[in-house]
Amino acid sequence: SDPRLANSWYLAARKWVENGQAEYIDFSAGDRGIKADIKFTGDIPIGSIICFQDYYKRNGYCSHVAVYAGYANGYHWVFHVGNDNGPEFCAIERMNRDPDPQWLLAIISTPKSIREATGL
Repeated sequence: SDPRLANSWYLAARKWVENGQAEYIDFSAGDRGIKADIKFTGDIPIGSIICFQDYYKRNGYCSHVAVYAGYANGYHWVFHVGNDNGPEFCAIERMNRDPDPQWLLAIISTPKSIREATGL
């Protein structure tokens, strides 16, 4: 409903799943605290939508969205924009760090039509 809100992207991606255009990607993430890297496992297709929620609230409201870029050097990488840094790459494993820690909410594949059009 509002493309500036992360939660709107999350709701749109959930609609893709409901319509059979995409699927939820299973994952697990071990919580070792705010100063520790997330221990993450799961196979994620490149281009998937990664939805995060506030680390402290964990109330199911999507507070940040990123696009999965791939796995390299022991980390799962995403690209995103969400602060004064502008566009950047970041490792999912480090998203729970201060000053604005995030926690994994959902991973949703992009629709098949988008994957085919982009060669993903």
